[in-house]
Amino acid sequence: MNTVELPKQEFPTWDQFVKTQSDPVLTQNSQWPGEYFIVAVKNDAGRIMGGARVDIKNLWLGKKMWWIRSITNYPACRRLERQRLAGRQLPITNEIFKYIQMEAIKRNVVFVRIQSQQWSNETMENITPRFLHHIADPEHTLAVNLSRPEAELFDSMHHKTRYNIRLAEKAGITVQPGTIDDFFNLYQATNQRKGIRGYSKEYVEKLAKLNDPVVANIMIAKQGSELLGANFLIGFGATMFYVFGGSSDTKRELMAPHLLHWESIRRAKQLGYLWYDMGGISDTNPDWSGITRFKRSFVSKQTGKEINAGKTRDLVISQWWYYVFAAIKRAFDLTNPKYE
Repeated sequence: MNTVELPKQEFPTWDQFVKTQSDPVLTQNSQWPGEYFIVAVKNDAGRIMGGARVDIKNLWLGKKMWWIRSITNYPACRRLERQRLAGRQLPITNEIFKYIQMEAIKRNVVFVRIQSQQWSNETMENITPRFLHHIADPEHTLAVNLSRPEAELFDSMHHKTRYNIRLAEKAGITVQPGTIDDFFNLYQATNQRKGIRGYSKEYVEKLAKLNDPVVANIMIAKQGSELLGANFLIGFGATMFYVFGGSSDTKRELMAPHLLHWESIRRAKQLGYLWYDMGGISDTNPDWSGITRFKRSFVSKQTGKEINAGKTRDLVISQWWYYVFAAIKRAFDLTNPKYE
């Protein structure tokens, strides 16, 4: 095995590798905006057997953190790694961890944040994140199986969700493709209402212009000319991902988000995708209880699956800087609770 940093000309090969995973991670593809590099483990024939996209984030005083949102392995390697023979460290993952740690030391990185299912007792020392908690993805996501008949998908939803979809239809709400402006106006209003910073319009525009092998879609819900909801969707591989959305604070009793997601599911199925990923859920974070309950109401055991993305941990490269930054951030957040 040989662990290398991929040159840009090999990014299409990497994207194809990620795209063909059974549960692909959208943000691992090379088209996703940001500053990053890609580490890959190759076999003797030069075939990619595993790897990770490493996003680079600026901290303070010129320091940086790295963020790995998933470790992607070749299916045969995943089976071998799950065996964990003799309690030894998972081979592909261990190669990636060792390379990342070595390079992080060279490049003056304070810490590396990694989300992975593949932590073991022999993984190098790691800790629960101490700060910048918003730079992390939920541990679980929920996906709808679009290979099931449309009638079955609908009938398997929670009865109240089916009722709310019909209510929205009777109220004259329609769902159709929309524009960046349609989406961003609602997205920004939703973030302001919740006290969340959110992404800039420039960032959203970059997502909308992603090239092959990813395809962006915007779906909007309207009553007449009034915009009530918007979903930003991205297709990658066999999966259509719900990335984020926005909703109006008016006419909430008309349940536009329910119809919007149902029509988004139908559109993904019509376009030939096999899965509709509804995004993150959490049973432990009380801030996520409402959205988790909403998403689960669309999926049954027969028509979907829950995907375990793994725990997020920090590999601390410079302990001194890590704990100094954690202390400063904690003190700052005490006086600015909505900073993040």
